[in-house]
Amino acid sequence: MGGSLRLGANEINLNKNSLAYKIYNTEVIYKRHRHRYEFNTNYREQFEKNGMNFTAESDNGKRMEILEVPSHKFFFGVQFHPEFSSRPGFPEHTFKAFVSAASHK
Repeated sequence: MGGSLRLGANEINLNKNSLAYKIYNTEVIYKRHRHRYEFNTNYREQFEKNGMNFTAESDNGKRMEILEVPSHKFFFGVQFHPEFSSRPGFPEHTFKAFVSAASHK
């Protein structure tokens, strides 16, 4: 109840001036979703004024897909499911970036 299932890989557009772009090294990625909750874009400006950046979106800006807080070493949240793209020995980009950030002092 309440979930919004979007089948298949959905197009996500990345901001070129973002950690997301550095991690994926491209402007467009395709990821799978299964949502119960989504960010209310009516509050986007307020969140961004306080240091949270929404650096990837889908559906022409209707859905926020990645958020970052640049003042933190690694504050990176995704709305999609990166575990669906991971395999043993081949981690999804998000997981690889997290482990790399955690292993550097």
